[in-house]
Amino acid sequence: MSQLIIAPNAMPALQLPADVLAKVQAQLKQAADNQSSSLPRLSFGGKMFNLTVGGSKVELQDRVLDVHIVAIDPNFHYVFNEFGYDDVKDKDDKGRVLVRYPLPTDEFTFTPTAGFASRQYKQRCVVMLANDPEHKLFIVDFGYNSIKKVGNPALGLLNLSQLITQFQFYQSSNPQLFPFMFTAQLSFTREVQPEIQFSLYDQRQQGNHQARFANAGAMDAIVKALSDGSVDNLMKVEYDSASQGQQSAAAVSPAPVQAPVAPVQQSAPQPTQTVAPAPQTAPVQPAPVQMPVAQAPAQDGAEELGEL
Repeated sequence: MSQLIIAPNAMPALQLPADVLAKVQAQLKQAADNQSSSLPRLSFGGKMFNLTVGGSKVELQDRVLDVHIVAIDPNFHYVFNEFGYDDVKDKDDKGRVLVRYPLPTDEFTFTPTAGFASRQYKQRCVVMLANDPEHKLFIVDFGYNSIKKVGNPALGLLNLSQLITQFQFYQSSNPQLFPFMFTAQLSFTREVQPEIQFSLYDQRQQGNHQARFANAGAMDAIVKALSDGSVDNLMKVEYDSASQGQQSAAAVSPAPVQAPVAPVQQSAPQPTQTVAPAPQTAPVQPAPVQMPVAQAPAQDGAEELGEL
């Protein structure tokens, strides 16, 4: 783009009230942010964790990752991919990606259409890396197996649904104990196609079942992010790469289908004030969780295609 010349005497005179000026500036900043290549994201593939910030992906060396789970979307969402994983795994252009919540017309089992080759079942969380001095937030979208299928509670290994149940159990024992206070550990299962599993104690230390908690700096940053809308912005899942930005799910949808799907209803506590953790009151030995088995949509593609 050639350099634009703006002569001082050509600028129109305008005096905006401070609140209007602030609103205009905020809207412009949000519009610019929406045009950036991606939201800050934690993803995984091939038993490696990846962080994506500003479109640049960095592979982490650790196979086990400690995080604070700041927020959990109570509902699952779908990720539709124009092409199958094998067709685009070695290509930069992954084709169109559409992300939205289920519609009443969605079929339980996905059938490829002219527009989309696959559909994935996901649930979004916002996380903060434990002991990160910058207290950055990342979105992470977990797939169906990590939400419902993996886990061995007898060994302290849980799927996301079981982890949420444990959070509820602990908070029922102590109402001042919120999920984001805990340090949760993410690790990979041993399958050929590994999934993410969760633990509330350090699996690297044999026999140590002590609960771990966020430090004061992380707690303050999390409460601030929950209060100022930062977390809410990251929880907006609707996205369509064809329009280069987030938009209403009603504006775009795959070919209509028939049977309704009931969303997974899970509630994550949302704190409204800063509270100090009291490790002495928190149970450190999770009780085995017996989760009801929910009917699952078919597995559609690999985790990498769920990245926006």
